[in-house]
Amino acid sequence: MKKKIKSTIMWVTAASMALCSAGCGEKNKSGDEEVAKLKWVMAGPGKQVDAEKVWEQFNAKLKEKGVNAEVDFEIIPLSEYKQKFTLMLSSREQIDIANMYGLDFSTEISNGTFAPITKLLQDYGKETVEILPDWIFDYMTVDGEVYGIPTYQMLSVPSGWNIPAEYEKYMDMEKMRAACDKTVYANDEIYDCIEEYLTKLKADGKLGLGLGSGLPYYGYETINSNFGYWLDNDEIIVEYIPTSDYLKHVAEKNIEFYQKGLKIRNETAEAEPKSFYGRKDGYVFFEENWEPDIELKLKTKYDAELVSEPYRTDYFIPMTSSASGTGILSMCKYKEEAMQVLNLVNSDEEMYNLLTFGIEGTHYTKTGEKTMETPTGIQGTINDAYGLYKWITGNTELAYLMQTESEDYTKWVFDEVNQSENRSKLIGFIPDVKSIQLQLSQINALFSEYNGSWKYDSIDSLNERWDEWKKQLEVAGVEDVKNELQRQVDEFLASK
Repeated sequence: MKKKIKSTIMWVTAASMALCSAGCGEKNKSGDEEVAKLKWVMAGPGKQVDAEKVWEQFNAKLKEKGVNAEVDFEIIPLSEYKQKFTLMLSSREQIDIANMYGLDFSTEISNGTFAPITKLLQDYGKETVEILPDWIFDYMTVDGEVYGIPTYQMLSVPSGWNIPAEYEKYMDMEKMRAACDKTVYANDEIYDCIEEYLTKLKADGKLGLGLGSGLPYYGYETINSNFGYWLDNDEIIVEYIPTSDYLKHVAEKNIEFYQKGLKIRNETAEAEPKSFYGRKDGYVFFEENWEPDIELKLKTKYDAELVSEPYRTDYFIPMTSSASGTGILSMCKYKEEAMQVLNLVNSDEEMYNLLTFGIEGTHYTKTGEKTMETPTGIQGTINDAYGLYKWITGNTELAYLMQTESEDYTKWVFDEVNQSENRSKLIGFIPDVKSIQLQLSQINALFSEYNGSWKYDSIDSLNERWDEWKKQLEVAGVEDVKNELQRQVDEFLASK
C-alpha cells in the first residue's frame, strides 16, 4: 500500500502557488535556467579532509538526476551546532537548508526561521512522501503545515541491561526476563534479580564496582523539563515526575544498594562511567540502548564480551524524534530546488549513501548489495577521510549496512520497531513555555540541587530532603506549570 502524508494536513492549493512569493528565486533572462546555489548546514564531525571531493561528486550526481542545483555544505561539530547556527542567523549569513538537531523547533518556527514545505513536498517531494510513513510528518507539523522532513531512523529507543558474558551464570536470566515483561514500569522483581546477581558476584569476589548506573526506571513520557505523564493511564495527566512516589521508591532502592555494598562509590568511575563498563574491576551491570546487534557493537566499543537484553520489547515511539529533521529556511531563494535535493537524499539510495559515507572504493567497500565495510565504524570523526552521521543526513532506511550491523538490523528497525502502534498520543505536540519560563527555571535549579540518590547516605536523609524539595517546588510554582501544560495538552488532544 502506498503511503502518503495524512489527509488531515491541508495542502496549499495549486492556484495559490501560481503567485510567486517574495522568497522565490529569479531565473536569468537569457533563457537558460540559473543554477540554484544552496547552502546546507548540518551537525556532524566537522569538515573532513575528503569532504570537497565527495561534495563535488554529489553535485555532479544532482545534475545527472535532473536537479539544477549546487550544494555548498557546512558540517558543524555536534556540540557547537546550536550556537553556531544561531550566530549564522544573527549575522544574516545565507542558509538554505538546515538540520534541526538540537534547535528549539517551536521557537524557530514561531520566529519564521523555517518555511512551510507542505506544498513543496506535494510537488517536488513525492518520492519522499511515498517512502516515509504518513504519520511521521506529524513530528514537524505546526497548525497543519509541515516545516521539515523528519530523519527516518529507529524511532523508539529501547533500553537494555548488560553484564559480562562470563558472569551470565550468576544471573537468573529467565526470572529477569519475566520481571521485565510484567509491567510498563521497572518493578521490585527486577531489582530483586539484580540484587541476587550482584550478591552472588560479591560472595565470589567478582563484584568490581557493582551496579554501574542507577536502578532502572521507566513507564512515563516527558513533556517538558521533567513534567510528564504515566503511560499506563488512559488519560494524559501531567505530573512532575522526579518527586513522584515511584521515583522516590527507586531512590530508596538505590540507597539500599549502596548500603549493601552492591554499588561502590568511586570518584574516577563516576566522572567517566562508560570507561568502566564491562570491566572486571568496573561496573558489572549497566544500561545502554538496546538493539539486536548491540553485543557486537559493545564489544567494539568497550572491548568486552557482554550479554545484552532489552527491558521491554513493546517498543514505544515517543512524542519527540531524537534526530529531529531537516528543513528549508525562509530566506532560501530556491525552495523548489532545495526540496528536490532533500527529496533525493530521502528517497534515492545512491544519493543518500554518497552524502553520508562518501565515494565507493575510496571511503567504503561494498561487500554485498546492501552491505559495506567502512573504516569509520559506527560514525565518522573529524580525523576520518570522510563519513557523516547517518542519523542526521536523511532517511537511514536507505543506508548500506556496516560491518557492525547484521543483515537483519534494517528489517528489525523498519519492519518491527517503527511499525509499532504503541505510539505517543502527543506526537506533534510542542509546548509553549513562554508564560511559565520563570517557574521552569526555578524548578530546574531545584532539580539540580536535590535530585540524585547518590547524594543521600540513608533513607532518613532522603525523606527529610525529599519533603523539603516538594515544599520548595510549591513555592517555585510547580502547580502553575502543571496546570498550563495540562491545558495545552488537552487543547492539542481535542484538536486531533
